[in-house]
Amino acid sequence: MVDDITPDPLNAKVRIAHLAPFASALDDTKVDVCTDDSTAVLSNMPYKGLTDPYLSLPAGDYDLLIAVAGTSCGTVALDLPSLRLAAGEIIDVFAIGGAHGWDLQATSITGFELTPAYVAVGHFALFAAGLENTSVTVRVDGLDVLTDFVFGELTGYVELTPDVDHLVEVIPTGAVDPAISGTFNLESGQMYTLSAIGGANSWPLELFPLVDDNTAPMANMARLRVVHFAPFADSLPATLVDICTDSGTVVIPGVPYKGYTDPYLELPSGFYNLKVTAAGSNCGTLIFDIPTIVLRNSVIASVFAVGGANGFDPTVVTTPNLTPIRVFLPNIAK
Repeated sequence: MVDDITPDPLNAKVRIAHLAPFASALDDTKVDVCTDDSTAVLSNMPYKGLTDPYLSLPAGDYDLLIAVAGTSCGTVALDLPSLRLAAGEIIDVFAIGGAHGWDLQATSITGFELTPAYVAVGHFALFAAGLENTSVTVRVDGLDVLTDFVFGELTGYVELTPDVDHLVEVIPTGAVDPAISGTFNLESGQMYTLSAIGGANSWPLELFPLVDDNTAPMANMARLRVVHFAPFADSLPATLVDICTDSGTVVIPGVPYKGYTDPYLELPSGFYNLKVTAAGSNCGTLIFDIPTIVLRNSVIASVFAVGGANGFDPTVVTTPNLTPIRVFLPNIAK
């Protein structure tokens, strides 16, 4: 192959080559290169086929897969890692393997940058009474990334290298040893929320990872996840709650501690008045009233129910902030 080394300052240049001899007949090796939404961008590429000239692509993140030709991208042979392309960059992607016990895989001579994983961190652990006593440092791979992080706080997303093990440690402020630790391997391009939870009513301190869904809602709709991280009782059945409307209609029944809505709820945009009640009480035994939230068109939101022990009242933490915008109009004499 003749390599192109002339950069394009406005775009990335990408060569894709099929060097995977996974079948004995040429026609049987044909593949389609598709986007994750099942759109074929290259069709019927056979063994030893390649893009010539290189593809010219705008800078950005690309999620591609290799599918058996003619299956409308339905029969996936290899899901490529999400790639981040920069203007002026020249990369190659070679599909190889697929015989003699070697998995079908992707490799590169020039190298390529994987799209990072995105992680938000929440502190919902009730291991002490008093907000200042819940202060912690969050350490990732030996580096302090959060300090004086207290109960009820939730960060925005930070980028982490995908497909490697990351050690996450939670260390109470002033202590030396971590109170919680865990190792996490994150998928390229995926979004996560990693929460410190427990620490009350015999529930252990732990790190609880959630995979966040960033699929766009339908027109005039919003998407909502409700997560129960409130350890207000010492047995799982006693933590069961119903999420109800203010008018007494159950919308999510029987949610236990560490339970959450999966998939997200698809809801019309608008204002929502909800309350958390004891499960099976027909919305009659109120645990706490959720403040009015507003779901705007196209928003993707999470509501975390937290607290309920060690002197902390049950409450909610939302992302993004779902508090309605309040507009105060002056009295105008007519």
